[in-house]
Amino acid sequence: MQKRYLIEQTIKSDDQLVFIVYDDPIMESAMEVLEKFNQTNVVILKGKGKTIPVAVAIANIIESNFLKGNSKIKKIQLDSEIPDDGRMISNIEITLEKNN
Repeated sequence: MQKRYLIEQTIKSDDQLVFIVYDDPIMESAMEVLEKFNQTNVVILKGKGKTIPVAVAIANIIESNFLKGNSKIKKIQLDSEIPDDGRMISNIEITLEKNN
């Protein structure tokens, strides 16, 4: 498994950060997302295909453990796409918001 660098994993737009979820260790990724809350109050987790359960686990760890009572899952958006090869691939976006 190749480690992706944070620069590749995080996209900043306005007042929120987008965190692309890969098949990396869940706790390590959750710690990276937690660090992002030092920069913004909104982090969007994006997962595709087999990384959807990883994105859900990260969101649960952040909301239920790390920032319990100080954050919420604001929105969950599920979608799918059909690339040229004809296989359907599901996507998820989970919007986490830190309370001030």
